[in-house]
Amino acid sequence: MPEYVCNVDGTSKRKCVCSVHPNTWRGHWERGTGLVWPVKCSASGCGQFAQYGAHVNHYGSDQKPTDNRIVWIVPFCPGCNKVSSVFLIGLKDKVVLCGAAKNDCA
Repeated sequence: MPEYVCNVDGTSKRKCVCSVHPNTWRGHWERGTGLVWPVKCSASGCGQFAQYGAHVNHYGSDQKPTDNRIVWIVPFCPGCNKVSSVFLIGLKDKVVLCGAAKNDCA
């Protein structure tokens, strides 16, 4: 069963505060997960290029919030990054989320 996320409102001006460069949300995600940035968006059914480290809340396969206090970063295209926070977005299989907090950056 798919995992779901919803965008978090009011995060467009947030900056990654990691001391390691590049201190972008893309760099944060790569350092935190140990993975290479994916070419395509992480949203199920989307084939656009992943350009943004989107701030999201995570929902399990039962569509219930796992912990709304934790904000996660996920690679999204510009369109999926702009989806209203009231809509759940299904994720592709094996998508890895990275916590957005400074201590989540390896």
